[in-house]
Amino acid sequence: MSGPSKQTIRHDMKIHRSRLSEETRLKAELAVVNSLEQDLRFTKCRNIVAYWAMPDELPTRRIIETFGTSHNIFLPVIVGDTLTLRLFEGIDRLAKEPRYGIMEPISTVELQPEAARQTAILVPGIAFAPNGGRIGHGNGYYDRLLVKFLTAYKIGIAFVGQHYHRLPVEPHDVPMDRVIFA
Repeated sequence: MSGPSKQTIRHDMKIHRSRLSEETRLKAELAVVNSLEQDLRFTKCRNIVAYWAMPDELPTRRIIETFGTSHNIFLPVIVGDTLTLRLFEGIDRLAKEPRYGIMEPISTVELQPEAARQTAILVPGIAFAPNGGRIGHGNGYYDRLLVKFLTAYKIGIAFVGQHYHRLPVEPHDVPMDRVIFA
């Protein structure tokens, strides 16, 4: 497939996301919440894997707060070169991860792959395609995680400008079941 490289896409999207206003970010988050509330497959899941957004990502705090009253919310924790999913027990039970400065739960309760069928995973990314293709930050954390949770409902969430018609795909890439552009 010809087209931009993953490196070029990452560069372009970094610039795009840095230009978004706080108002645009918060409107996008609300649009994602509204879309998820209408998604029966999502709302029927017992467990939701979210992530505490980095400053340039689509915000997730409202998503976590909205669904945290009716679902078990798990957030990723970096352990070596993998992600472990730990129970979110409130903002006061988060700690800053030293390498990337990501907020992580300090809970010891972990989500196991056996629960995948009852789990929806909200996946961040640099760019998404309508067919579920995704480009991440390039560290492979989510690629390694998603392979363990293949039967989970995988939802990419991103700003409207992070949409690409086609993306370069590699054999280890796990496609999203749904992508929400807001």
